[in-house]
Amino acid sequence: MSVGGTDFGVFLKTLIISNSEILETSSELISTSSELISTSLELIRTIAEQMLTIVHRVGQTRGC
Repeated sequence: MSVGGTDFGVFLKTLIISNSEILETSSELISTSSELISTSLELIRTIAEQMLTIVHRVGQTRGC
């Protein structure tokens, strides 16, 4: 069977390969996004800890 002059089997194979490549790229992007989110959360935690340290020191100098 032909679709637009192309063998339908070849068309399906090409479509499956293309979808597979899209899924692989999507998976890589999700993994990278997950790593970036994890790094961001670590940075936020570090900043929060530093802010708490500063607040604690300011409280000590003011006698609170």
